[in-house]
Amino acid sequence: MKRQLSVNLDNLLLSLSEVVDLANPSISQHQQRTAFIALEIAKRANLAPEIIENIFAAALLHDIGAITVEEKMAIIILKLWI
Repeated sequence: MKRQLSVNLDNLLLSLSEVVDLANPSISQHQQRTAFIALEIAKRANLAPEIIENIFAAALLHDIGAITVEEKMAIIILKLWI
Protein backbone atom coordinates (compact mmCIF):
# COMPACT_ATOMS: atom_id res chain seq x y z
CA MET A 1 0.00 0.00 0.00
CA LYS A 2 1.43 3.33 -1.09
CA ARG A 3 1.05 6.33 1.20
CA GLN A 4 0.20 9.69 -0.39
CA LEU A 5 2.33 12.68 0.46
CA SER A 6 0.72 16.07 0.88
CA VAL A 7 2.78 19.26 0.70
CA ASN A 8 1.65 22.82 1.26
CA LEU A 9 2.97 24.63 -1.83
CA ASP A 10 3.19 28.05 -0.16
CA ASN A 11 5.25 26.65 2.71
CA LEU A 12 7.49 24.78 0.28
CA LEU A 13 8.11 27.92 -1.78
CA LEU A 14 8.81 30.02 1.32
CA SER A 15 11.27 27.39 2.50
CA LEU A 16 13.03 27.33 -0.88
CA SER A 17 13.27 31.10 -0.82
CA GLU A 18 14.79 31.02 2.67
CA VAL A 19 17.36 28.44 1.58
CA VAL A 20 18.41 30.71 -1.29
CA ASP A 21 18.80 33.57 1.20
CA LEU A 22 21.19 31.52 3.32
CA ALA A 23 23.79 31.95 0.59
CA ASN A 24 24.19 35.59 1.57
CA PRO A 25 22.57 37.11 4.66
CA SER A 26 22.98 40.68 3.39
CA ILE A 27 20.39 40.07 0.69
CA SER A 28 18.11 37.93 2.80
CA GLN A 29 14.35 38.24 2.63
CA HIS A 30 14.43 40.18 -0.64
CA GLN A 31 12.35 37.52 -2.36
CA GLN A 32 9.89 37.31 0.53
CA ARG A 33 9.41 41.08 0.63
CA THR A 34 8.91 41.14 -3.12
CA ALA A 35 6.38 38.29 -2.90
CA PHE A 36 4.33 39.93 -0.16
CA ILE A 37 4.27 43.27 -1.98
CA ALA A 38 3.17 41.51 -5.17
CA LEU A 39 0.56 39.59 -3.17
CA GLU A 40 -0.94 42.78 -1.75
CA ILE A 41 -1.00 44.46 -5.15
CA ALA A 42 -2.70 41.41 -6.68
CA LYS A 43 -5.31 41.34 -3.89
CA ARG A 44 -6.06 45.04 -4.26
CA ALA A 45 -6.44 44.53 -8.01
CA ASN A 46 -9.18 41.99 -7.19
CA LEU A 47 -7.55 39.25 -9.21
CA ALA A 48 -8.81 35.69 -9.11
CA PRO A 49 -7.42 33.61 -6.22
CA GLU A 50 -5.57 31.27 -8.61
CA ILE A 51 -3.84 34.21 -10.27
CA ILE A 52 -2.92 35.70 -6.89
CA GLU A 53 -1.35 32.37 -5.87
CA ASN A 54 0.65 32.23 -9.12
CA ILE A 55 1.88 35.79 -8.67
CA PHE A 56 2.97 35.02 -5.10
CA ALA A 57 4.83 31.88 -6.23
CA ALA A 58 6.50 33.66 -9.14
CA ALA A 59 7.62 36.55 -6.94
CA LEU A 60 9.10 34.16 -4.36
CA LEU A 61 11.16 32.46 -7.05
CA HIS A 62 11.95 35.46 -9.24
CA ASP A 63 15.67 35.61 -8.43
CA ILE A 64 16.45 31.91 -8.22
CA GLY A 65 19.19 31.24 -10.74
CA ALA A 66 18.81 34.65 -12.35
CA ILE A 67 22.02 36.21 -11.09
CA THR A 68 24.97 35.12 -9.02
CA VAL A 69 25.55 36.12 -5.42
CA GLU A 70 28.40 38.33 -6.62
CA GLU A 71 26.06 40.15 -9.01
CA LYS A 72 23.48 40.62 -6.26
CA MET A 73 26.15 42.03 -3.97
CA ALA A 74 27.27 44.45 -6.68
CA ILE A 75 23.68 45.67 -7.00
CA ILE A 76 23.40 46.17 -3.24
CA ILE A 77 26.72 48.05 -3.13
CA LEU A 78 25.58 50.23 -6.03
CA LYS A 79 22.32 51.03 -4.20
CA LEU A 80 24.29 52.10 -1.13
CA TRP A 81 26.20 54.64 -3.20
CA ILE A 82 23.12 56.12 -4.89
